[in-house]
Amino acid sequence: MRKSLLITLQFPPQIGGVQTYLSEITRHVPSEWVDVLAPGDMKQEVVEDGVRITRATFTTKILWPRWIPVLFRLFALTFQRKYSLLIAGQVLPVGIAVFIVSRLTKVPYIIFAHGMDVLIPLKSTRKRSISQRIFKNAERIFCPSEYSRQLVISLGVDETRCKVLHPCIDASSMIRVTDDMRKSVRSRFGIRADTVLLTVARLVKRKGHMSVLQALAGIRSEIPDFQYVIVGDGPMAEAIDAEIIRLRLGDIVIRTSLVDPPTLNVLYDIADVFVLPVLPDPAGEDVEGFGIVYQEALVHDAAVIASDCGGVPDAVGDTARLINPGNMGQLTEALKLLITDPVERELLVQRGRRLIAQRTWEHELLPLTEIIRRTI
Repeated sequence: MRKSLLITLQFPPQIGGVQTYLSEITRHVPSEWVDVLAPGDMKQEVVEDGVRITRATFTTKILWPRWIPVLFRLFALTFQRKYSLLIAGQVLPVGIAVFIVSRLTKVPYIIFAHGMDVLIPLKSTRKRSISQRIFKNAERIFCPSEYSRQLVISLGVDETRCKVLHPCIDASSMIRVTDDMRKSVRSRFGIRADTVLLTVARLVKRKGHMSVLQALAGIRSEIPDFQYVIVGDGPMAEAIDAEIIRLRLGDIVIRTSLVDPPTLNVLYDIADVFVLPVLPDPAGEDVEGFGIVYQEALVHDAAVIASDCGGVPDAVGDTARLINPGNMGQLTEALKLLITDPVERELLVQRGRRLIAQRTWEHELLPLTEIIRRTI
């Protein structure tokens, strides 16, 4: 049986939403249908969950264009293994290599467009033209949200060829959290309050950590029994730590670097409220294309506070308190409400359960599996 090949710059063990999204897709289509080409040691080839993953150098600093290595490796693999379909995990530069190899080998391709990888070409006439050509020749374009889909359509792509494929959370695969696990994690991080807030995100300005800290500083005297846990790494770490000290929040805010998946699973389970009020990127080069962490919070029965920004509304549906990006008044009111009102939290939790139950990989992957089945 011939197979398809996913070529992606972003794939585990890297951490991030796109990495998780593409990895989960490969796990939920039949393993005999797809291989993966991802960055890493050129001599490394492993099989994970039945999926063959080939690691290769994707870029170089001594040649131009820098993506020449992935082009050569992709051509060699396509020729040697007789792939019947190429799947580009991103628009640039992976999409260029896939486009060229497709033209040389006559193997069709599809492409995933997430958000940031579409925004960047919009700011450059040359990259915009290249992206339009890549999209025009693709069999299909898949996006994680309607927001991302509309970005692609704005490049002149026929809307009937651009489909939304939402990320999903397989609740049945989650490890059950026991009371002993909760007690252990609470003790480890010093979580003593009954009501726990959580943010899991890279520590960058547009994720809105500073806004949450400032809002909590304004209400802590009214609501004494809560704690806020921040999980993540990034360039804003020192600034966030300094803000915690400046606002005198050290007794209620716990910040930790990224933790192992089992520990993160327990932190999600402990959390009553998940808050991630993302902001638009002033430079227009980054965006929340979807936000898998919102769904991870929903599957653990956390009430969610989110921003009406980018692809976030697609991620949360009607399950979250949506605020306007950067609106401190709305953020403060949402925090006060969900910290103090268990009935309101439960209402959002019930909506979240319905969304998670309705959004399944089996359903979302139908358009993709149809294309793969047709080509193999």
